[in-house]
Amino acid sequence: MSGTNAANDFSVGNDVRVVLILGVLGRIDFKHIVGFQADPITKEVRVDRLDGTPLAVYLPGGWKGSFTIDRANSTADDVWATIEAMYWNHQRIPRGTLYEYIDEPDGSTSTYQFSDVAVALQAAGAVHQEAAIKQTVEFFAGQRRRV
Repeated sequence: MSGTNAANDFSVGNDVRVVLILGVLGRIDFKHIVGFQADPITKEVRVDRLDGTPLAVYLPGGWKGSFTIDRANSTADDVWATIEAMYWNHQRIPRGTLYEYIDEPDGSTSTYQFSDVAVALQAAGAVHQEAAIKQTVEFFAGQRRRV
């Protein structure tokens, strides 16, 4: 997913690129990422004052998201097989870093870094004749910051 369309004054999917680096496994290149979503997790803290005035604040609680992949190779399966093997061999499960690059309509690029990323293969894909196999990799990140 890359490219900038100068005719648009809004962001579209092909303006976004993502790169996942997963600990000792290194850079993970999913060949056909066809969807990406990242959403903040918030924690609400409320105070109901004696005078009846309710107050609230939303605190950051990490990020959750997913990659949708049209399976072109065994990358997602292999990453999960490695994580499973590490778990069953009592090894530390790798966490990583995710970078999101957004080509802005003004020609600039916004870069966001997700830290302490954990991933899971949530859907290995349903197989149907003459249809792409859709896989879903979900992630949790402790923090997202602009870099």
